[in-house]
Amino acid sequence: MCSTPAIEPPLCSVFGTSRCQEDLVKEQCPTMCGAAAIVGCPVSQGFFNLPGKNKCYKHLHDKFRTGDEARSTCKSEGLELARVEDGIAIALRKYITQNIKSDSGTFIGGRGDWTSTVRWERDQVPVETNNPLWAPGNPAGYTSRDHCMFLKTWGLDLLANPDRPYGSYDCSHSFYALCEVVRERTTFDERIGG
Repeated sequence: MCSTPAIEPPLCSVFGTSRCQEDLVKEQCPTMCGAAAIVGCPVSQGFFNLPGKNKCYKHLHDKFRTGDEARSTCKSEGLELARVEDGIAIALRKYITQNIKSDSGTFIGGRGDWTSTVRWERDQVPVETNNPLWAPGNPAGYTSRDHCMFLKTWGLDLLANPDRPYGSYDCSHSFYALCEVVRERTTFDERIGG
């Protein structure tokens, strides 16, 4: 095994986060142990992070949801649709595609309508149309409906456009959802009622 595998070995789930202090486990299971090191990012509850990043995500792949359903489901769990920073978008898409085995798009927290550019909902920062992370033909322009931003998290698109993970589509379409723990508002325990 190499020291930073793209897909962690099955033993990682057997070890669990309680053994992340051991050098061998930490080396072979960087994603699991990285998330365990972040306070309020419980791997046992389906959360993950990217090694070296202090963000905590939960990919909802139990069923497809519209953009509005994705947003409300994240909120019902005390989370928000993820605001994916450009610097980690490619790595995040690759992680979801390879580790979670996503076979569909994944809604994230950007939205626009026919009169405006796509903006991150959390802080209203625009995702410029000339951003090099947009996949070809995106952001899609719609003439009458809202469009929601998503990561193109299916294997074929990862091969065809490895450095262009962003897409936008009609918000009434159904994809998976990527939620994020937003730390500046409350603690994780407060959000889940602990």
